Amino acid sequence: MMAIKEKATISLDAQTKRDGIAILDAMGLNLSTFAEMSLRQLVRDGRLPFTPSVRPSFEKDN
Repeated sequence: MMAIKEKATISLDAQTKRDGIAILDAMGLNLSTFAEMSLRQLVRDGRLPFTPSVRPSFEKDN
């Protein structure tokens, strides 16, 4: 039996959304699939599926 999907809404700035979708398109994925993959990994591992970091250019600006 297939699980019933629920809708979720997120707010993103337009440029981040465009850039992310372009990268995901190149990988053959869409934003919804990426969000589900990330959440599944978060639930499975009990931690973020990436290591948060600050880019050096951001550090210099602040």
